Amino acid sequence: FAAHRLHVLATPTAPCAPPVLSAAARECGESDSGTVMALMRFIFLANLLGMPGLTMPVGYDAAGLPIGFHLLADQWDEAELLRTAHALELALARAGVPARPPAAHFADILRAAAA
Repeated sequence: FAAHRLHVLATPTAPCAPPVLSAAARECGESDSGTVMALMRFIFLANLLGMPGLTMPVGYDAAGLPIGFHLLADQWDEAELLRTAHALELALARAGVPARPPAAHFADILRAAAA
């Protein structure tokens, strides 16, 4: 990072939208290593190299699926990563990127436990 004067590297979280699951996959699961590797092309470096990384939603496609940025910082530079993510979050809010409500299958287990 320092050699290239980078603070944070931003890539898409995934290079494409997720594939549609077949009815059989919904019922009993599915293993497709090729698709998984293609979808993880930009995000595996954080784990492989031990660098701090995070993914955040930055918008939605025509089908309503989230589009994400993956941010990667230099080793031990979590503070820079979080500052950058916060600045991006504020910029998106100023630009009017709509926030979405939780998905229909979302369950607030803390609220349910307190009731």
